[in-house]
Amino acid sequence: MPTKYHLSHDKNHPEFFVLKVPFLHEYDNIISENYTLKVILPEGSTKIKVYLPFEVDSIERDLHYSTLDYIGRPVIIIKKANVVSLLHKKEF
Repeated sequence: MPTKYHLSHDKNHPEFFVLKVPFLHEYDNIISENYTLKVILPEGSTKIKVYLPFEVDSIERDLHYSTLDYIGRPVIIIKKANVVSLLHKKEF
């Protein structure tokens, strides 16, 4: 997903960035028993905080390595059971 529509500078701290993306993709209707969302951030991202407008089952952190990555890219893995598009199509 291109970040130009979702990435901006923090108004209070211009040295930080804020990424706002939808929890669910823009499909019409989704119902999922076990939903997993992985967000792969740029290499070197630090001080990562996750704010969600609802409760989730788990938030995990990992590293993703691809071609020419030296230290790995941070990955945020969010898991939630019983996801419905009418309730959970919100930005985080």
